[in-house]
Amino acid sequence: MTTTLPGQTGGLYAATQDLLREHGVTHRGDVPWALDPLPLVIEAADWAPLEAALVQRTTLLDAILQDLSGEQHLLTSGLLPAEIVASSPAFLRPAAGLRIPGPHQLFSSATDLVRNADGAWTVLSDRTGVPTGMGFAMEDRRVVAQVMAGDYRTRGVRRLGPFFRTMRRSLAEVAPPGATAPRVAVLTPGVDSPNAFDHAYLATMLGVPLVEGEDLVVEDGRLWTRTLEVREPLDVLLRCVDGAWVDPLELRSDSRLGAPGILHAIRQGTLTVVNPIGAGILESPALFTFLPRLARHLLGEELALPSVATYWCGDRSMGAHVVANIHRLVVRSIHSRATIDARHLSLGQRADLCARIASQPWAWVGQEPVEPSESASLTPTGVATQPTGFRMFTVSSGGSWTVMAGALGRVGEVGAAFKDAAKDVWVIALEPAAPPVEEPDARLAPSSVISPRAAEDLYLLGRHLERAESLARLVRVVADRWDDYHGRGADDAGRVALDVLLESLYARSVETPLPRLIHGEEKGTVAHAVGIAHGNARAVADLMPVDAWPAFALVERVVAQVRAQHEGPAEPQGLGASLGRLISGLLALDGLIDDAMVRDAGWYLLDAGRRIERARWVATTLLGHHERRQIPEVERLLVESTLLAHESAMVHRRSSLAGGITGLWDLLLTDPANPRSVAFQVDHLRRALDALPGTRPAMRVLLDDVADLLTEAALRGDVVEDEVRRPLAERLRSIEWRLRALSDEITHTWFSRPEPADWSEGRP
Repeated sequence: MTTTLPGQTGGLYAATQDLLREHGVTHRGDVPWALDPLPLVIEAADWAPLEAALVQRTTLLDAILQDLSGEQHLLTSGLLPAEIVASSPAFLRPAAGLRIPGPHQLFSSATDLVRNADGAWTVLSDRTGVPTGMGFAMEDRRVVAQVMAGDYRTRGVRRLGPFFRTMRRSLAEVAPPGATAPRVAVLTPGVDSPNAFDHAYLATMLGVPLVEGEDLVVEDGRLWTRTLEVREPLDVLLRCVDGAWVDPLELRSDSRLGAPGILHAIRQGTLTVVNPIGAGILESPALFTFLPRLARHLLGEELALPSVATYWCGDRSMGAHVVANIHRLVVRSIHSRATIDARHLSLGQRADLCARIASQPWAWVGQEPVEPSESASLTPTGVATQPTGFRMFTVSSGGSWTVMAGALGRVGEVGAAFKDAAKDVWVIALEPAAPPVEEPDARLAPSSVISPRAAEDLYLLGRHLERAESLARLVRVVADRWDDYHGRGADDAGRVALDVLLESLYARSVETPLPRLIHGEEKGTVAHAVGIAHGNARAVADLMPVDAWPAFALVERVVAQVRAQHEGPAEPQGLGASLGRLISGLLALDGLIDDAMVRDAGWYLLDAGRRIERARWVATTLLGHHERRQIPEVERLLVESTLLAHESAMVHRRSSLAGGITGLWDLLLTDPANPRSVAFQVDHLRRALDALPGTRPAMRVLLDDVADLLTEAALRGDVVEDEVRRPLAERLRSIEWRLRALSDEITHTWFSRPEPADWSEGRP
């Protein structure tokens, strides 16, 4: 049953979705993150015993991992069947025995729980390989604290920030001996990972770089980060990559997510990887069967936080119980996280499942179904009760453990839009929060690492943002001319000017209706350029200003509006107003990036991409609009159109330059004070090359050639005759060619990637 909240529900729901879009929150690629804004509340009296139970469970898992990576008493004594460990895909023999500094071997963990109808907690799974979701939990809090600001301020909700500060200190504590100010990074599979946003947000909260496998190299027994100039050593790697994929030399030879030799660096004592490679063995559901007796053996205590009732089929009696009761159990393989709800299978399907269990009994468990409690969940029309789950996080903290005072909540399916929606979890403080105590920050080495991969993404980000803006400006001008002149006769000056503009536009883009040049998804449209730019920004999300994501959301929303308004008709009536909003959004995005980013090598490459693209656009526009002589009426319209397309009409009116095409030529080519001129871009490109490491002489030669061509292109009289236009056009083509060559030089110099090695047969 749904309870309607007139005037409140729709606004709260819409505000939440808008914020998520503005923050660029996605998972599983580009799937929007779903968040139910009604928080789950855990009172202080309920939290205290749960927190203690989570600490106990993590202590137990750590003790098991300590034993498995050391004496292995649990296996030799029979307290833990060896088949559970040896048959698990998380058991990585080359990593056996590798230990991390400090009192714990388990650095962090995540625990998936549900609360039963009687209020008791039950663990569904432990995530110890890669405990994902911390970044999502923080983002959920950020959004809900804004849309539920009144309740959030008055309820005494405990903050999540201290957990990440503890984690940062703990990363320093597990560094190899001698690393007094360790260098730390978060290893991610990349922007295509289902949890890419989570990884980037975690790196941002910790204040450490986000790296991918191709950014890393192992040499001289150390792990290094590739940079544009010198390599930087890494002391601690917080991995968001499954253990088997971390080192293609000793583990999965087909992996491109890690770096060959990482295990060697760990053995040399120069690198700590957390969670340790192989910690995923603790995720085996078969372990649930033995945790109570292991708690008594290792801790001398009863297990306070029970797991879902689990029967390991490798034990003959438990296997017989599972087969006999298959019709009412949930079956899981220890080889994957997939579950089979046998209650919903046919008789034939159950028989097939029992046969699979009989063939490999040690690989299967049966579990009692769990009926989680339900909580209020917000839908666009009201509030409905939904099954609810929690993912709670624990991190090593000195000799103990710190539990996040909150969690990543989850609710079941409520229609297609609410499948697996997340929820913020509020833990209520027992007393009003005291003023925060300033604690010394962890002594981590500052890092301004820009890898070749990140540098290329920043460079392409600058190019595609500039391309989107320039194309939007030109389409706006052409659309305005179309409104004015498309119905005129073929000999009309306005119609001739419109035809020249269209011919020039389609020479650089696809020949398609003007609105589709904005919203179409094919190459050569504004939407395509914005989409690539957004992908480039997501690939370096840890380097982007937070406010960049709302600006991207605004731009994409305007593109969607253009698609909705102009997808059918080919005529561009009314397109100019939409393009004005689009250009404003692109300018806001450009300004945010320009103002918020540190002037390091990455920013200079981003700026170089922008400058090269702008200069090339000016050159090709002048060629397209003014290579051929036109009658004065047409020439005047083309000059005005070109000035408008390059945001220089007002400058031209206020300047003392000559009128007509001569003034246009000087303003857009050689005027060093005009931010839209080629000369202005050349000046900024020189500054970028001066600031970047390893600039090649060939780059400066190309820029000097462009400057010489600009000097030769300076006009002394009006450009009327074709004899004058032809050499000018040739100089423009030479300028455009040299700018393309400069872009190639930048690519070859700073964005070269290591060739992927084939480790399937050992060292190549």
